[in-house]
Amino acid sequence: MGRPPKILRGQMTMPREDVEFLDTLGLDCKTAGGHLMSRTEIMRSLMVASKKLKLKAEDLRTGEGVLAAVGSKRNAHQDRKG
Repeated sequence: MGRPPKILRGQMTMPREDVEFLDTLGLDCKTAGGHLMSRTEIMRSLMVASKKLKLKAEDLRTGEGVLAAVGSKRNAHQDRKG
């Protein structure tokens, strides 16, 4: 059996509205029949999704660039699915 990945602690600063959104999303996951997701679990899942989308640094210069890149990758993925 392999070693578990090293997990480092990182601090993140975000507006209160974003924190409340993550808390509400976590609770909604539980209500939908899953389990209560922590903010960390949600953010870690978003990181995994970003890696799977293979985002490129030149697309990520601004927050709007990230949104555009994710949207275009998502649309391309949907086009391939048919």
